[in-house]
Amino acid sequence: MQRLKWRGGAGIVVALIALGCCLVLPSKPPLPIDKIIDISWPNCSLNIVSAQWGIVGTTGGLDLRPNKCLVSEVVGIHHYSLYMNTGYPGISYAEKFAKSPWSCRTLDEACLAYNYGYNASLYAINYASLNDIHSNLWWLDVETDNSWSSFSALNRASLQGSIDAIRHTVILASVGIYSYPSQWQTITDNWHNGLPAWVATGSSDFSAASLACSGLSFNGGQVWLGQYTSGLDYDYPCSPHFFQAIL
Repeated sequence: MQRLKWRGGAGIVVALIALGCCLVLPSKPPLPIDKIIDISWPNCSLNIVSAQWGIVGTTGGLDLRPNKCLVSEVVGIHHYSLYMNTGYPGISYAEKFAKSPWSCRTLDEACLAYNYGYNASLYAINYASLNDIHSNLWWLDVETDNSWSSFSALNRASLQGSIDAIRHTVILASVGIYSYPSQWQTITDNWHNGLPAWVATGSSDFSAASLACSGLSFNGGQVWLGQYTSGLDYDYPCSPHFFQAIL
């Protein structure tokens, strides 16, 4: 598979005087039309024979819990990125990570939340690596189905820890955020961190996913993908950066 490249610049205009028309080369190539599939533990009973592009969950619906069919799901996808569940269930869960990567004081919950998120990412990365599964592009799945604090600052701290762990551990790492815009608002209080966005639409309509490309992202970053559900979860590519990051 050839790497996608922008062909920017002023372009070349070929004048066809005899035909009374001209040909203008496009400033960028079309995106691949193959469907992008995203799967994880809910799809363990499926037999994904072959897919060209995909995103596979490393965790099993919660952070610090494995997707036990990760290996069998990755095998059927030629080019893939990975995602992990996120959350911050509170200080009683975070205290076990009080000494790494930061040394946190007992009541410094922002520090503990950061460490919790950091170690949650390390868990997902290590679990994938132990199964010889690797990607430069990792997505953080941020949804209200997971446990979060009522204080958005603590949720942001946990997510920042997750982001930093990926950047510190994965070579040439790219980190993106998957969420529903309204859920991102609830969990983070509209945190604009500028990372690539993978927008969940909750729709079965392909056009809703493509429309997500033209809107503003929930976190201030460029929209790379819009998700829709048609039997399985699929994603509409908004940017060539997704393909470039996994090739």
